[in-house]
Amino acid sequence: MVDRLKPTAVTYDAPADALVIAFGAIKLSLPLRTLAEFRGVRRASLSDLEVGHGGLCISSRSNDIDISTAGLVADIFGNLASCETGRVGGMRRSPKKAAAARKNGALGGRPKKVSP
Repeated sequence: MVDRLKPTAVTYDAPADALVIAFGAIKLSLPLRTLAEFRGVRRASLSDLEVGHGGLCISSRSNDIDISTAGLVADIFGNLASCETGRVGGMRRSPKKAAAARKNGALGGRPKKVSP
């Protein structure tokens, strides 16, 4: 899931005035008016957009812009992306997790909450 949040390409779509971010075969088009980092930026200077830092950010050197990809996705979709990552991580099965579940089960299940 986390690797799917790393963009493979980024371009500027002039007719739509949008940033187009490719995540493999999936493309996300974001109107620049919705992105604070691009307010006041000349559109002609967006030809140098690139995916930087191993997919962790979107960069425009001429405009001194570096946007975190995870932060951008979180801003757009709220916490859905991080919730999905946590859900998938919680479903993982490991010998340690299975042993802990057996131990808790032998003790009567999950401990009751103690209120202060």
